[in-house]
Order: sequence, then C-alpha cells, then structure tokens
Amino acid sequence: MNGKHRPGSLRLSPGFLVVSLFGAVLLSCIMVRQAHSRPEIPDGPVAPLKRVSSVEMADLSSPAPAAPIRLGVDATESCRPNTAALDALSEALASENARSAASAAGGAESDWARRDVNWREWARIETTPAPIYWNDAGPVDGLNAYAVHSRAGVTVCMSNRKTNRASIRLRVRLPRAPYELERLTYIPATDADRVVTVSDAVPVRQSNRMPQRVRLDRLMGRDMVRPGVTALPVDLLPGETCLLRFTDTAYTSRIALNQVREQLRAMPRASVELARRLRVIFDGSGAFESAISASCKLNPDRRRTVIHRFLLVLSQAYSLHRNFQVNNAVRPQIGSEFRAALERLNGALSDTSATLMGLIPEIDVSPEGAADGQTVLPAAARAGRNEDGHAALVTVALSNQGAHSAELVKIGLDQTMLPAGVTCEPTEPALFGRLAPGQTVRATFVLRWTGNHSLPENRCSGDISYFSVGAPAHLRPRPW
Repeated sequence: MNGKHRPGSLRLSPGFLVVSLFGAVLLSCIMVRQAHSRPEIPDGPVAPLKRVSSVEMADLSSPAPAAPIRLGVDATESCRPNTAALDALSEALASENARSAASAAGGAESDWARRDVNWREWARIETTPAPIYWNDAGPVDGLNAYAVHSRAGVTVCMSNRKTNRASIRLRVRLPRAPYELERLTYIPATDADRVVTVSDAVPVRQSNRMPQRVRLDRLMGRDMVRPGVTALPVDLLPGETCLLRFTDTAYTSRIALNQVREQLRAMPRASVELARRLRVIFDGSGAFESAISASCKLNPDRRRTVIHRFLLVLSQAYSLHRNFQVNNAVRPQIGSEFRAALERLNGALSDTSATLMGLIPEIDVSPEGAADGQTVLPAAARAGRNEDGHAALVTVALSNQGAHSAELVKIGLDQTMLPAGVTCEPTEPALFGRLAPGQTVRATFVLRWTGNHSLPENRCSGDISYFSVGAPAHLRPRPW
C-alpha cells in the first residue's frame, strides 16, 4: 500500500491501542469489585429496600453463610410495612402471645401470678416501619428481620428459623439522642446450653443456670451527639428470637416531666399547702430542660451535671410529698398519682444518667433447681429450709464501662415488689462506695417462701443507687 491507506478506512496507532486495552481492563476490575462488595447504610440518599418474601423465608434447612450476614437498619427513614417478615416474626412468637394473654387474664386474681412481657407492646411493633438493608445476596433464607421507629426509639427484631447458627453484623442508623439499649431474648424450650449473645464493648456475664424462656439484658447505652451509625454483632442460635430496643431516654424524660406538671396542676384539689410548696421547688425546673431537649447543645459532662441537679430537686419534692402523705394531709388518689409521676421522671432521668456515664445494671434470678435435679443454690442459701420451703438466689450487679466514677454505690432488692410471704436475706442493701471505670460490683440475696408456688421472676426488682456530681440517681433493673 506504499504507506498510504484507502479512503474511509481507520488507521489506529499502537499507543491508542495500548491505552484502550488498559482502560478496558480497569473498567472490568471495577465492575467485578462492585459485584462482590457489600452495601453499608448509606450516608446520602436511602437505597431501595430489599424486601423479604414468604417464599424466600420458607427453606429453614439452608446452611449458614461462611461470612457474617450484614444487616442494616435506617431509623431516620420510613418505609412500607413488610407484612411477610412481620407475619413470620409473629408466628415465631405465637406461643408467647398465648402465654402473655393467659397470664394477663389471671394476673389480678393472685399475687403469685406470672405476668409475662407482651412482646408487641415492649417492641413498639405497631409504630412506623424502618427500612432494612441486606448484603448483595439479598435476604437470607430462614432469617427474619423487622424494624420499627418512633419518637420513643427504635426496635430491631431478628428471628433465626434456620437449623444452624446465624452470625449477624448489625448496623443501625440512629437520630441524635441518648439511648438506653435492651435485649429481649426468646429461647426455645429445647435449648439448655446457652443463651443468645449480643457482642458489645461490654462483656456479657454468662450464668451457670439453665437459660430462661424469656431473658432481658441491658447493654451499654448509646449517646448519639449527632445522627450516626452504631454497630452490634449478634449471634443467634437455631430457633432464637432477639429484640433489640433503643429507647430515647431524653424523650421519655420530657414525657414524664409533662405528666408531673399535669399532676401538679391538679394538686390544689388534694392539698393547697402541698401544691404551693411544690410549685416553689419546681419553679426553676425550666433551667434543667436544656439537658433533655431534642436539640440539646450541652456536652455530655455538662448534660450529666444538669441532670443530676434535676434529680436532687426531685428528691426534695419526693420527700416533701411523702411527709404530707404520712400525715394524711393529701387526698390519697391524687397523692398516689403524683408520686407515680415523680417516680417515672426520676427513672427516666436516671436512665439518661446511666447512658451518659456508661453504667450497666443487671439482675439475675437463679431458680431452686437446674437440669437433672441439681441444685444451683449455694450451701448458705439451702441451709435452714424445711421440706415445704423454697429458695431462689438473686444477684444484682452494676458495671461501669464509662470514663467517670460513680460514688456511694448501694445495691439492694426492692422488697415491696415481692409477693406476700417471700422473705429476703439480707434485708439491707450492700454498700460499695466508689465504682471506678472498668469495675463491676455485685450483691446477692436469698429469697425464701413456702407453699406450692413458683416465684414470678418479674416480681424481683433491683434497687441500685449511686451519686454523681453530688446528687443521687436510682436504677431498678428487672429480669424482663
């Protein structure tokens, strides 16, 4: 062709061919990497929700994935309800619904009646659904997940209907707020080796007793100073159902404060003098609301200080109100309603304090017998029982996983919650003094009773008090 090319033909230089080949290889690598990557909860616009169908959930015999299952929940967004996932969850807990209804029907007849937790109410399952994100493979056969959110907080429900273990890496995007974190676990009756574990920065103490049918554990709270993501590795054995509930304690405190103010407006009908003196105490309460407002701009330490000053004000109001009640200077009904409102506010503020300080309360009730008829009580607890007597060991603990010490720690058992005829040994709380970061303290109590009764574990309530920045706070953990 003598160095010439025909009209209309294209001559490609060697350099152009090399660049084109390199670009094709680079594009291929990028596409392969994207195909094998796993999605995270996005920082920007929310990606479409990958829904779970009843067909995808049907096969319970599929093997567990080699790698942990990535599951994400965005509690800052809403979506349409996934009825298939909710129906599967309800079916898994159908027996618990029946037992809760039966115990509720008989609860008013006997002081010993067992009052089981209503999981739908506890999980706030009727609130707005939140979108769920799976890894690229989509929903996992036999693993059901459903999430809801509201101003009160977020709940993530997970149920393992597989025949083998499910390891989940859960990531939850939360709005700005301090959150109390609780885990409610339903354990199959056939399991007798261990309970579900949710790994966290805090080690969960494993008891040597038989696992309960229903178990409530409190984990380390989350103080979200801005909207963000928190991660939780979750390990579910076959048949286990786990409900993780994040509760906005600042919002709960605001609701409780409004209830106290409503009761205070009705107080003149019960006692004009008590109403006047309580108004003097609460006149300055507006200064404390900055610590529980939704747009709080205080740093955690300052917020903790303001909350404990508010708790000190509440203790003064409670003492004044109690004095009037003891002297019959206030009408009983209104007085009782006001005291209940004060206790709700005190509990909500104390939960916020515990979240900010990294304090984790715990209570464990060991029954009289274990598997194969073996007794789990120590010799001291078994001593002195007659043939008709029963005993149980209750352990109440407080762990400090924060950066600040808790002072004058006192751990006891709320004996007013126990059924009639149950005695507690010792009767006095245990004093521990200072609880430094990284430390855990425990106190044990022996409960004794006679008759053909089983102790309702939900009637065992711990009473933990501590001081921070010169003001007291009270935590009352329960087994569920």
